Amino acid sequence: MSDNIDIAMPAKAVIRRDIIAGVLKRHRLCSEEFFSRSTMGELVAARREAAALLLQAGFTPGHVAKILKRERTTIAHYFSEAASERKRSRSRVYKILYSLPPDVRSIIEGVAKADQASPHVIIREWISERAQHEAAARARAA
Repeated sequence: MSDNIDIAMPAKAVIRRDIIAGVLKRHRLCSEEFFSRSTMGELVAARREAAALLLQAGFTPGHVAKILKRERTTIAHYFSEAASERKRSRSRVYKILYSLPPDVRSIIEGVAKADQASPHVIIREWISERAQHEAAARARAA
């Protein structure tokens, strides 16, 4: 009877291997890239997919972290949409901030420091104000 159970339920090692192999194939990655320390978007997406599949297969978050060679907090962040959005938002803001001329960037950073706010908040407020100004001007012109 126990032989039938073993055949019907593959070992965790087989499940783990199959999940990782499938993710590597779908994302066209090699295992060295996948398990590297790189945080490039495609690698993170592949790791998130693998983590989700491993969790669905019954692995604990701690085991998933060991399998993917990541910290437990990293696995938690994979599934914390709020944390992911904050990180993406910060990244976008700094890309925008450093694409601006140095004198403009220093003004934004100075205002943010004086207001004890992040540059993200200042940029968001200024863009919102500018959009409202443009909408009002177009309404007056119409």
